[in-house]
Amino acid sequence: MKYKKTDAYAAVVIACLIAVAWGLFRWGAPREAALDKTALTGSEAAAGLSEPPSPTPANRKVAYLTFDDGPSARTQELLEILRSRGVCATFFVVGRNAEVYPDALRQMTKDGDVVGVHSWTHDYSYIYASTKNFLSDFLRLRDFIEETTGVAPTVYRFPGGTNNTVSLSYNENHIMKSLVPLVENMGFRYYDWNVSAGETWSNPPSKEKVVESVVSQCREKKTAVILFHDTGNQGYVDAVPEIISRLSALGFTFDTLSSDSPSASRAAMFQFAPS
Repeated sequence: MKYKKTDAYAAVVIACLIAVAWGLFRWGAPREAALDKTALTGSEAAAGLSEPPSPTPANRKVAYLTFDDGPSARTQELLEILRSRGVCATFFVVGRNAEVYPDALRQMTKDGDVVGVHSWTHDYSYIYASTKNFLSDFLRLRDFIEETTGVAPTVYRFPGGTNNTVSLSYNENHIMKSLVPLVENMGFRYYDWNVSAGETWSNPPSKEKVVESVVSQCREKKTAVILFHDTGNQGYVDAVPEIISRLSALGFTFDTLSSDSPSASRAAMFQFAPS
């Protein structure tokens, strides 16, 4: 009789445990499923994302300040202006100038600016004479940027832009048609522009004219890739603070170029197709 009573107690305990386990499974499953809906996919986890990326709002207006041909004696002043406004820019540098002002490249990187490849020599007659020359010029600057800043560049701007006609003067076979895929196959994205500050004209415009020119060209755009030249001209430096203020008033935010921005079609004007 004692044996049977103990056996009955054991049966009750087992029954209770089964009931508890069933309840946990039943009520825990929906919560677990809900958590699974917000879990990262394998590719997102591999990319180091903390949460799935949000889509870019269709009405977002973005301006990309880009500066070619520097650094120069005015670059540090320009960088101070950008820091004071909380704005980062993209600098497509020239190697011969970067050798003179390597600290400017380091400061750009420290500030969160992007340093891109432009040209070591900026000598059209050399760069566009052959693929061999182009590659030598390109790789020399690419390596110098990485060695100086510790960051490998991923963006590029062709001297004169991809649709330039000057390259035809030095290579009648239209070398641009082979150079564009060459650059892309090295993991770079190239960028032209759809707004020009015009501050390097033979008769440089005043600060006021630079501001008005840039703002008027940006007014109807949602994506503005603005071309400046970091060549030591004080006029463009003086224009930058007002340009930032005026574009901010128009609803623009500011960003830097990367291998996957801006998020618009390749048919847009900031990436020309060589013709």
